[in-house]
Amino acid sequence: MKDLRSVIRILIISILFLLLIGCETTTDSTTTTYLDLDYSDFEGRIIFDSSMQLSMPEDDYYLYFYGPYCQACIILKPEILNAFYDAEAMFYIVVVTGYQDIHPDIDLEGTPTLLRIIDHEVVEVYVGNTQIRSVLVEIN
Repeated sequence: MKDLRSVIRILIISILFLLLIGCETTTDSTTTTYLDLDYSDFEGRIIFDSSMQLSMPEDDYYLYFYGPYCQACIILKPEILNAFYDAEAMFYIVVVTGYQDIHPDIDLEGTPTLLRIIDHEVVEVYVGNTQIRSVLVEIN
């Protein structure tokens, strides 16, 4: 009986040891730390009136369209907001809950979408996280 208890203890200790070794964390040098930003941190940059989307006072700016329940938008949120926080380029944010939130002259395929507006016209369109990430470097 004593031998069986010893074997069980050794077995439990061995399993715990293997679990602890398996849970070792490593630091990835490519991991980026983001500020804890939310859309509300960009007051004055959120466009609520769709008629204003193509008529902001700047000649060159970006419009970022996101849906509050869009999974891709949720994933992209820390990256896009941190890029906007440090951006040299002018940008505005549009919350899309329906067609009424989109200017009639903008052909939006879905969210997330980033548009570049020059002289009140759409000149560049980036749809989805991969395309948007590719242009975030230019914004900064």
